[in-house]
Amino acid sequence: MTGRIEEIEVFVRVVEYGSFSATAEKLNLSPSGVSKLIQRLENRLGVQLFYRNSRQLRPTEEGELLYRQGRGAIETLDNAESSVSVRHSHSGILRINTMLTFAKYQLAKVMPEFCERFPGLQIEFVLGAMPIDMLKQGIDLAIHSGAMPDSTLVARPLASSKWILCAAPAYLEKHGVPQSPDDLRQHNCLHFAMATPWNLWKFQGDEQVAREARGKIGADQGDMLLQLALEGMGIVRLAEFHISNELFSGRLVPVLEDFADQRDEPLYMLYRARKNLSPRVEVLIQFLQEKFGGVPPWKTGLAELRGLDKEHLRRQTINVRHSSA
Repeated sequence: MTGRIEEIEVFVRVVEYGSFSATAEKLNLSPSGVSKLIQRLENRLGVQLFYRNSRQLRPTEEGELLYRQGRGAIETLDNAESSVSVRHSHSGILRINTMLTFAKYQLAKVMPEFCERFPGLQIEFVLGAMPIDMLKQGIDLAIHSGAMPDSTLVARPLASSKWILCAAPAYLEKHGVPQSPDDLRQHNCLHFAMATPWNLWKFQGDEQVAREARGKIGADQGDMLLQLALEGMGIVRLAEFHISNELFSGRLVPVLEDFADQRDEPLYMLYRARKNLSPRVEVLIQFLQEKFGGVPPWKTGLAELRGLDKEHLRRQTINVRHSSA
């Protein structure tokens, strides 16, 4: 029985880590030992579990089925152990997928406290602008905004953030301040170098309008666009959680505020729908709600800048969360 459990656990980790060598390193095994365990499991079941070539290793249809069932079995064992040990209930690896900017400017600030509270947990960040396949990548929890692509996931509102048009004072002094959305045609609009709704800049006025961002420079990461804006290269549209410090310090200045789209975009926590979450995922969800679920930190400084009181901001945040639930 022990051998069967070991085979299933190694198989599950190979799917999650994407290679025999990575799995061997994580489990303190040799790559050949991992390969032998997988071969033994395939021989016992009489099926091929992976498609293999020199550059890729991915599960077959039978492998996908075994992964779903096997991961659930391992989590059941983990939960059984956790029920008799508080210490072990908060141990293991948490894999988090989110945007680089949210991880860098928000999550990194609170990770020291989280790791101090739960020293038995290991954190692995998988960063990217768009959500990824959580099952194939072994992601425990993702944080993203906008339309959620997979309806099989639980999407739980966490916070919200506005998109803000802004530029460095030096750029505006040299090129002038746009007075209407139409004026953006005369400016260098820093944009995302990929197909994304983030390049559609929305405005409100007599009627809601949108302008596609066009300019000489694009990038596939918001952090590069931020740095370009700080260097005086153009006008940019980025999220509050990303640029709140630059706005508060005056290094960036909002533009077209009278036309700005006032709607907040919700940020969601995404996780696989299960009746019983693992304890490590539960404590992460609770911690994130504690840190970001009320008035998120990126809004407090901007509230002071705009002369808004915290109670007004709290009511606004609650309304956004309720409307997106």
